[in-house]
Amino acid sequence: MNDFINLSRASMVATGICFNNRRFALLTSKARWRQIRIETGKLIDLFMFEVMERLNIELFLQCGANEPSTAISFCSINEKNKAICFEANPDVAQRFQSNAMYPNLQYINIGLGSAPGDIDFHIPVGNRRDLSLQGTFSPAKHLDYTNPIKVRIDTLDNLLLTPCQNSESLSTSPKLTALLIDVEGYSWNVLQGAHQLLALPTTKVIFIEVQDINFYWEHEKNAKQICDFLLNYGFVPIVRDYPTAMLYNIVFIKATEVEKITDLIDQYWFNWTQIRPKYYEKIHLKFYFSKIKKSILKIFPGVTHGILHRLFAFFGSK
Repeated sequence: MNDFINLSRASMVATGICFNNRRFALLTSKARWRQIRIETGKLIDLFMFEVMERLNIELFLQCGANEPSTAISFCSINEKNKAICFEANPDVAQRFQSNAMYPNLQYINIGLGSAPGDIDFHIPVGNRRDLSLQGTFSPAKHLDYTNPIKVRIDTLDNLLLTPCQNSESLSTSPKLTALLIDVEGYSWNVLQGAHQLLALPTTKVIFIEVQDINFYWEHEKNAKQICDFLLNYGFVPIVRDYPTAMLYNIVFIKATEVEKITDLIDQYWFNWTQIRPKYYEKIHLKFYFSKIKKSILKIFPGVTHGILHRLFAFFGSK
């Protein structure tokens, strides 16, 4: 599992992932990794939908919904599919709560955590309150935030398994369920409030954002800790994407379901090796001068150093 989580840039290059063609290697390092982030993000989204369709998922829970396009797409697959979106930011929720066109989609303005209560919700400086994608209960170390607002939170177990709060409680009307958890550094708390939900045999798929070595959120658990926790409930990590070096998404599947999707898993990892650049980014001339300089120094180290030494001595004397 450690090899799976620590699929680093070096190991990707060593195995040929994304680097098995000459054109891709000609891009700058920044451009290469931006395209890997984009393309693997597309792959994992497609994989998630293929898995949910193969496993006949009936209920999709989008935790940290923001705009509910993923839930809408899920409801469009089958008229019997249902989705529930949870969004903590009241300004964002106000924009998307009216979904009369999608009767099978429920959008709830509430935060998710390990226990009910009212806690501070933070929005980064410079972000519009009704558009922010980085609002969080767990401030990131690299961002500055405006004054927090109080937001009500509850647990997934309370919201989904208590009949008095939900007329179609999963405890009385179980459905094959998938979770998408993208809550900006609060995933561990969401999982701690979902022990009963995770233990249900009908909970089959989890798509979750994780970080390595507490890189972004100081109080959030890392990928290894989240993997160990979910293994206790029978979930195994199957695929991951690569948005950045330290932040990415993992899809977990109930171990009992893995054999049903082995072909999808194999296809996913094969598609990783076939990633090609879709566009070329403009490269500054300094990039080419740097390449030329390195090549000359490598081929003629003694002569080049001698010339540079005389040039520096001449101009320095002036």
